[in-house]
Amino acid sequence: MSVPPFWAAAVSNYDQYLGFLDYMGPEIDRRHEFEMSLVEPVEPFFTTGYCGICRRPTAFTVTFAHAGPADETGRRAPNWREHMNCTHCGLNNRMRAAIQFLQDVMQADAGSELYITEQITPMFAYLKARHPNMIGSEFLHDGTKPGKYNSAGVRFEDLTRLSFQDNRFDGVLSFDVLEHVPDYELGLKEVHRVLKPGGKFLFTAPFDVNDPSTVIRATMDDKGQITHLMEPEYHGDPLTDGVLCFQRFGWDVLDTMRGVGFKNAQLHFYWSSRLGYLGPMQFVVLAEK
Repeated sequence: MSVPPFWAAAVSNYDQYLGFLDYMGPEIDRRHEFEMSLVEPVEPFFTTGYCGICRRPTAFTVTFAHAGPADETGRRAPNWREHMNCTHCGLNNRMRAAIQFLQDVMQADAGSELYITEQITPMFAYLKARHPNMIGSEFLHDGTKPGKYNSAGVRFEDLTRLSFQDNRFDGVLSFDVLEHVPDYELGLKEVHRVLKPGGKFLFTAPFDVNDPSTVIRATMDDKGQITHLMEPEYHGDPLTDGVLCFQRFGWDVLDTMRGVGFKNAQLHFYWSSRLGYLGPMQFVVLAEK
Protein backbone atom coordinates (compact mmCIF):
# COMPACT_ATOMS: atom_id res chain seq x y z
CA MET A 1 0.00 0.00 0.00
CA SER A 2 1.43 3.40 -0.98
CA VAL A 3 1.90 6.16 1.56
CA PRO A 4 -0.70 8.94 1.29
CA PRO A 5 0.93 12.14 -0.02
CA PHE A 6 2.09 14.74 2.46
CA TRP A 7 0.18 17.84 1.40
CA ALA A 8 1.22 21.24 2.75
CA ALA A 9 0.40 24.84 1.82
CA ALA A 10 3.36 27.25 1.92
CA VAL A 11 2.69 30.76 3.28
CA SER A 12 5.38 33.47 3.34
CA ASN A 13 3.93 36.34 5.40
CA TYR A 14 1.03 37.56 7.50
CA ASP A 15 -0.90 39.11 4.60
CA GLN A 16 -0.70 35.87 2.65
CA TYR A 17 -1.87 34.04 5.75
CA LEU A 18 -4.98 36.23 6.01
CA GLY A 19 -5.82 35.36 2.41
CA PHE A 20 -5.15 31.69 3.09
CA LEU A 21 -7.36 31.79 6.18
CA ASP A 22 -10.21 33.43 4.25
CA TYR A 23 -9.94 30.83 1.49
CA MET A 24 -9.73 27.91 3.94
CA GLY A 25 -12.48 29.09 6.33
CA PRO A 26 -15.19 26.54 5.37
CA GLU A 27 -12.61 23.74 5.17
CA ILE A 28 -11.27 24.59 8.64
CA ASP A 29 -14.80 24.34 10.04
CA ARG A 30 -15.32 21.02 8.27
CA ARG A 31 -12.08 19.65 9.67
CA HIS A 32 -13.02 20.69 13.21
CA GLU A 33 -16.38 18.93 13.01
CA PHE A 34 -14.70 15.81 11.62
CA GLU A 35 -12.16 15.83 14.46
CA MET A 36 -14.85 16.24 17.09
CA SER A 37 -16.79 13.33 15.58
CA LEU A 38 -13.82 11.11 16.47
CA VAL A 39 -13.79 12.07 20.16
CA GLU A 40 -15.02 9.42 22.57
CA PRO A 41 -15.99 10.00 26.22
CA VAL A 42 -13.25 7.67 27.49
CA GLU A 43 -9.49 7.86 27.49
CA PRO A 44 -7.44 6.76 25.92
CA PHE A 45 -9.44 6.42 22.75
CA PHE A 46 -8.19 5.39 19.33
CA THR A 47 -8.55 6.55 15.75
CA THR A 48 -7.48 4.57 12.73
CA GLY A 49 -5.28 5.68 9.86
CA TYR A 50 -1.94 5.16 8.16
CA CYS A 51 1.43 5.97 9.74
CA GLY A 52 3.67 7.75 7.26
CA ILE A 53 6.68 6.70 9.35
CA CYS A 54 5.90 3.00 9.81
CA ARG A 55 4.45 2.87 6.30
CA ARG A 56 1.49 0.77 7.37
CA PRO A 57 -2.08 1.01 8.72
CA THR A 58 -2.24 1.77 12.41
CA ALA A 59 -4.30 3.05 15.32
CA PHE A 60 -3.49 6.41 16.92
CA THR A 61 -3.82 6.85 20.69
CA VAL A 62 -5.46 10.00 22.08
CA THR A 63 -6.02 11.28 25.63
CA PHE A 64 -7.36 14.54 27.05
CA ALA A 65 -4.08 15.60 28.66
CA HIS A 66 -3.59 19.33 27.97
CA ALA A 67 -6.96 19.49 26.21
CA GLY A 68 -8.64 22.83 25.68
CA PRO A 69 -11.75 23.99 27.57
CA ALA A 70 -15.15 22.58 26.69
CA ASP A 71 -17.09 24.34 23.94
CA GLU A 72 -20.73 25.46 24.19
CA THR A 73 -21.87 21.88 23.64
CA GLY A 74 -19.65 20.56 26.43
CA ARG A 75 -17.19 18.89 24.06
CA ARG A 76 -13.43 19.08 24.69
CA ALA A 77 -11.01 19.06 21.78
CA PRO A 78 -7.91 16.98 22.53
CA ASN A 79 -4.48 18.50 22.03
CA TRP A 80 -4.15 16.61 18.77
CA ARG A 81 -0.63 17.93 18.12
CA GLU A 82 0.84 16.25 21.20
CA HIS A 83 -1.17 13.03 20.88
CA MET A 84 -2.16 10.71 18.00
CA ASN A 85 0.69 8.39 19.01
CA CYS A 86 1.10 5.55 16.52
CA THR A 87 0.65 2.22 18.29
CA HIS A 88 3.61 0.80 16.32
CA CYS A 89 6.36 3.46 16.41
CA GLY A 90 5.00 5.41 19.40
CA LEU A 91 5.62 8.80 17.78
CA ASN A 92 3.00 11.51 18.21
CA ASN A 93 1.34 13.73 15.63
CA ARG A 94 3.93 16.53 15.43
CA MET A 95 6.90 14.15 15.52
CA ARG A 96 5.55 11.99 12.72
CA ALA A 97 4.69 15.03 10.61
CA ALA A 98 8.15 16.55 11.01
CA ILE A 99 9.86 13.27 10.11
CA GLN A 100 7.65 12.68 7.09
CA PHE A 101 8.23 16.29 5.97
CA LEU A 102 11.99 15.72 6.28
CA GLN A 103 11.88 12.52 4.29
CA ASP A 104 9.16 13.18 1.70
CA VAL A 105 9.39 16.95 1.14
CA MET A 106 13.04 17.76 1.97
CA GLN A 107 14.03 14.33 0.59
CA ALA A 108 16.77 13.72 3.14
CA ASP A 109 18.42 10.34 2.61
CA ALA A 110 20.81 8.05 4.46
CA GLY A 111 23.80 10.05 3.27
CA SER A 112 22.51 13.47 4.35
CA GLU A 113 24.60 15.38 6.90
CA LEU A 114 22.09 16.50 9.51
CA TYR A 115 22.15 18.23 12.89
CA ILE A 116 19.20 18.15 15.31
CA THR A 117 18.92 20.10 18.56
CA GLU A 118 18.00 17.05 20.66
CA GLN A 119 19.58 13.70 21.45
CA ILE A 120 17.80 11.83 24.24
CA THR A 121 14.37 11.67 22.58
CA PRO A 122 12.42 9.03 20.62
CA MET A 123 12.57 11.29 17.57
CA PHE A 124 16.38 11.38 17.63
CA ALA A 125 16.56 7.61 18.09
CA TYR A 126 14.29 7.05 15.09
CA LEU A 127 16.13 9.52 12.86
CA LYS A 128 19.63 8.42 13.85
CA ALA A 129 18.84 4.83 12.85
CA ARG A 130 17.90 6.03 9.36
CA HIS A 131 20.33 8.93 8.96
CA PRO A 132 23.65 7.66 10.36
CA ASN A 133 25.40 10.98 9.63
CA MET A 134 23.04 12.82 11.97
CA ILE A 135 24.47 14.58 15.05
CA GLY A 136 22.23 15.39 18.00
CA SER A 137 22.85 17.41 21.13
CA GLU A 138 21.26 18.75 24.30
CA PHE A 139 21.78 21.95 26.28
CA LEU A 140 23.60 20.51 29.30
CA HIS A 141 24.16 21.99 32.74
CA ASP A 142 26.85 19.57 33.96
CA GLY A 143 29.98 21.46 32.95
CA THR A 144 30.45 19.72 29.61
CA LYS A 145 32.15 21.99 27.06
CA PRO A 146 30.45 22.83 23.73
CA GLY A 147 31.07 20.11 21.17
CA LYS A 148 32.03 17.56 23.84
CA TYR A 149 30.20 14.52 25.21
CA ASN A 150 29.45 13.87 28.85
CA SER A 151 29.89 10.51 30.61
CA ALA A 152 26.45 9.40 29.36
CA GLY A 153 27.44 10.04 25.74
CA VAL A 154 25.31 13.17 25.38
CA ARG A 155 26.78 16.02 23.36
CA PHE A 156 26.51 19.63 24.55
CA GLU A 157 25.77 22.40 22.07
CA ASP A 158 24.58 25.95 22.62
CA LEU A 159 22.56 27.11 19.61
CA THR A 160 24.01 30.62 19.93
CA ARG A 161 27.63 29.35 19.68
CA LEU A 162 27.67 26.08 17.80
CA SER A 163 31.01 24.24 17.73
CA PHE A 164 30.62 23.10 14.11
CA GLN A 165 32.61 24.48 11.18
CA ASP A 166 31.01 26.66 8.51
CA ASN A 167 29.00 25.01 5.71
CA ARG A 168 28.88 21.63 7.47
CA PHE A 169 25.30 20.36 7.18
CA ASP A 170 22.72 19.59 4.52
CA GLY A 171 19.97 20.21 7.06
CA VAL A 172 19.43 21.50 10.59
CA LEU A 173 16.35 20.41 12.54
CA SER A 174 14.96 21.99 15.69
CA PHE A 175 11.64 21.06 17.25
CA ASP A 176 10.19 23.20 20.03
CA VAL A 177 13.61 24.48 21.12
CA LEU A 178 14.08 27.94 19.58
CA GLU A 179 11.56 29.54 21.97
CA HIS A 180 13.96 28.70 24.82
CA VAL A 181 16.95 30.49 23.26
CA PRO A 182 17.29 34.00 24.79
CA ASP A 183 18.99 35.47 21.71
CA TYR A 184 17.10 33.61 19.02
CA GLU A 185 18.43 35.88 16.24
CA LEU A 186 21.97 34.84 17.12
CA GLY A 187 20.77 31.23 17.09
CA LEU A 188 19.38 31.73 13.59
CA LYS A 189 22.69 33.21 12.46
CA GLU A 190 24.53 30.17 13.80
CA VAL A 191 22.17 27.78 12.03
CA HIS A 192 22.71 29.70 8.79
CA ARG A 193 26.49 29.58 9.27
CA VAL A 194 26.72 25.81 9.71
CA LEU A 195 24.43 24.99 6.77
CA LYS A 196 25.88 24.26 3.35
CA PRO A 197 24.74 26.55 0.53
CA GLY A 198 21.32 25.20 -0.40
CA GLY A 199 21.00 23.51 3.01
CA LYS A 200 17.65 23.69 4.76
CA PHE A 201 16.50 24.63 8.25
CA LEU A 202 13.34 22.89 9.47
CA PHE A 203 11.87 23.91 12.81
CA THR A 204 8.77 24.17 14.96
CA ALA A 205 8.19 26.44 17.94
CA PRO A 206 5.26 28.15 19.68
CA PHE A 207 4.00 30.54 17.00
CA ASP A 208 0.86 32.68 17.02
CA VAL A 209 -0.26 32.71 13.40
CA ASN A 210 -2.70 35.51 14.23
CA ASP A 211 0.03 37.88 15.41
CA PRO A 212 2.37 39.68 12.99
CA SER A 213 4.89 40.27 15.79
CA THR A 214 6.95 38.08 18.09
CA VAL A 215 6.12 38.51 21.79
CA ILE A 216 9.17 38.62 24.06
CA ARG A 217 8.28 37.06 27.39
CA ALA A 218 11.70 37.32 29.07
CA THR A 219 15.23 38.54 28.36
CA MET A 220 18.69 37.56 29.57
CA ASP A 221 21.69 39.91 29.83
CA ASP A 222 25.34 39.02 29.23
CA LYS A 223 25.72 38.05 32.90
CA GLY A 224 22.89 35.52 32.69
CA GLN A 225 20.44 37.70 34.62
CA ILE A 226 16.86 37.02 33.52
CA THR A 227 14.22 39.75 33.38
CA HIS A 228 10.62 38.57 33.13
CA LEU A 229 8.39 40.80 31.03
CA MET A 230 5.37 38.52 31.47
CA GLU A 231 4.31 35.76 33.82
CA PRO A 232 7.02 33.08 33.47
CA GLU A 233 6.10 30.15 31.26
CA TYR A 234 7.96 26.86 31.54
CA HIS A 235 7.80 23.92 29.15
CA GLY A 236 8.57 20.27 29.77
CA ASP A 237 12.15 19.18 29.17
CA PRO A 238 13.76 15.71 29.23
CA LEU A 239 16.70 16.95 31.34
CA THR A 240 15.12 19.39 33.81
CA ASP A 241 11.87 20.08 35.62
CA GLY A 242 11.05 22.77 33.08
CA VAL A 243 12.73 25.26 30.77
CA LEU A 244 11.80 28.93 30.44
CA CYS A 245 10.06 30.17 27.31
CA PHE A 246 11.68 33.46 26.24
CA GLN A 247 9.43 34.25 23.29
CA ARG A 248 6.36 33.26 21.35
CA PHE A 249 6.97 33.83 17.66
CA GLY A 250 4.92 35.86 15.23
CA TRP A 251 5.26 36.31 11.48
CA ASP A 252 8.14 38.77 11.83
CA VAL A 253 10.47 35.87 12.66
CA LEU A 254 10.42 35.07 8.94
CA ASP A 255 11.71 38.60 8.26
CA THR A 256 14.42 38.00 10.85
CA MET A 257 15.39 34.79 9.07
CA ARG A 258 15.59 36.59 5.73
CA GLY A 259 17.68 39.28 7.40
CA VAL A 260 20.35 36.77 8.47
CA GLY A 261 20.54 35.31 4.97
CA PHE A 262 17.84 32.65 4.63
CA LYS A 263 15.65 32.48 1.54
CA ASN A 264 12.24 30.91 0.98
CA ALA A 265 11.35 31.21 4.68
CA GLN A 266 7.78 29.91 4.88
CA LEU A 267 5.24 28.23 7.10
CA HIS A 268 4.00 24.95 5.62
CA PHE A 269 0.48 24.19 6.87
CA TYR A 270 -0.60 20.55 6.82
CA TRP A 271 -3.56 18.38 7.79
CA SER A 272 -4.48 14.80 6.99
CA SER A 273 -7.17 12.59 8.48
CA ARG A 274 -5.61 9.49 6.90
CA LEU A 275 -2.11 10.19 8.26
CA GLY A 276 -3.35 11.24 11.68
CA TYR A 277 -2.24 14.87 11.34
CA LEU A 278 -5.21 16.44 13.08
CA GLY A 279 -5.53 19.78 14.84
CA PRO A 280 -6.05 23.41 13.85
CA MET A 281 -3.48 25.14 11.64
CA GLN A 282 -0.54 22.84 12.19
CA PHE A 283 2.68 23.74 10.39
CA VAL A 284 6.44 23.47 10.16
CA VAL A 285 8.80 26.32 9.26
CA LEU A 286 11.26 25.75 6.43
CA ALA A 287 13.99 28.02 5.04
CA GLU A 288 17.02 27.58 2.80
CA LYS A 289 20.55 28.96 2.86
